Amino acid sequence: MNGNEKTLLPPCSIEVDRTTWPLPPLVAHRGAGFLAPENTLKAFATAAAVGCLAVEFDVRLTIDGELVLSHDTELGRVIEGCGRIEELTAEELRKLQVRNLHWPDQSVVNVCFLSEAMQACNSLGLSMNVELKPVSGQEAALAERVASFLRAKELAVPLLVSSFSAECLFEFRKRCPETCCGFLFEEPIGDWSETARRLQVQTVHPHKDLVTPELIETAHAHGWGVMAWTVDDVRESAVLKQIGTDAICTNRPDLLKEIF
Repeated sequence: MNGNEKTLLPPCSIEVDRTTWPLPPLVAHRGAGFLAPENTLKAFATAAAVGCLAVEFDVRLTIDGELVLSHDTELGRVIEGCGRIEELTAEELRKLQVRNLHWPDQSVVNVCFLSEAMQACNSLGLSMNVELKPVSGQEAALAERVASFLRAKELAVPLLVSSFSAECLFEFRKRCPETCCGFLFEEPIGDWSETARRLQVQTVHPHKDLVTPELIETAHAHGWGVMAWTVDDVRESAVLKQIGTDAICTNRPDLLKEIF
């Protein structure tokens, strides 16, 4: 996760029922992205195999309007090839494969699309945190496409939609007011709670280094659950739980499942 949208938006008129945390407290980052190629069906199956009950994954928009899973807009780090996601068609991306940076000898797997991810998570019983990753100027289009996709699906598991982009999240909230939403941030922005309030979210997702008892107290006073990211250390996760963090997003659900 990276990048941040600092635009303050007009107050959202949608009233929502807030909960402390709508998903299981241990969320596998990019679907156990250390143990298997990130944002893939293999990663989701691996998360389920180690006992994790929820996964987070990143969604981007292709040039022909399809929803593909990728953290990066640029190819080359884990998805083979070169170019940018938003400049490629779904057909072109389906020909590419994803590797695991942490285990180079692991077999490569196919690029995953949102329809495939949701079918797999439904089958595996995995709750989902769908992170919207728009490029500049694509915020409304991505929000509309994901909202339309979700409205046409029947989900058997809990779902949370999150984003660093306040604009994209605002556009999504207008279209899917019944869906739980979370605001991501990685820097001590001027007033994160005001942005979260305007967006009418149910959860806030600060970088782990920003999580303090004071932040948690503020979030809980507003009725927002708190998920820290990305936490891979046993001791660090124990401290976060001790101070009241509701959930963590981790690459190592195999290590931290006994704590959260």
